[in-house]
Amino acid sequence: MPNINLIAERRAEKRRMERLSKQLFYAMGASLAILVSVGSYLMTARFKQMGDVADADHRMEKVRPIIDEIDRVKKETSDKQPKVTTLERARFDTLRWTLLFQAVAQSLPKDVWLTTIGAPEGEPIVVSLSGSAPSQAIAGQVALNLKSKPLFERVELLSTNLLDKGGRFGFQINAPIKPISLPTAPPPTAEAKKTAKVTTVKGDNSRV
Repeated sequence: MPNINLIAERRAEKRRMERLSKQLFYAMGASLAILVSVGSYLMTARFKQMGDVADADHRMEKVRPIIDEIDRVKKETSDKQPKVTTLERARFDTLRWTLLFQAVAQSLPKDVWLTTIGAPEGEPIVVSLSGSAPSQAIAGQVALNLKSKPLFERVELLSTNLLDKGGRFGFQINAPIKPISLPTAPPPTAEAKKTAKVTTVKGDNSRV
């Protein structure tokens, strides 16, 4: 009787071990399948990333001449900027003297004579006018006419004096000219930057 019980217990233990072995086998198989799936996904992602990098490098090589050309133009523009500034200042100086002579000619009433007109070198430019007028009132009118011109910062009637028995009065006027400011390009707005960026990207894609 004891032997029969021992055999039954051994058989039950054997069946339990077989079940555990099967469960362990299935668990190892599932783990291996998961590991293979994860590895395959990572390898696929890696190859895709390498392909994207290679494609980006290829596109960059195509637009590299455009970038180099832009850098060259920027350098040439920077090198020429001092000359452009000098030419712009010369143009504005010429225009300023033209406006000066026009303003003076338009400010002289009838029978007013100019004897000297000049300005010392340097900034700010202060124009000195000397002449004669039929009366002190007309000499004062010359100063008022000049003051109405936007070219001058201010106008000062320094003196008037009787020149001769004929009744003409000499006058002297100083009139500083407003300093000039060379125009500069305004900084691009955020919308302009965005538009320029979009245009650049589209241009690059069309060439790639």
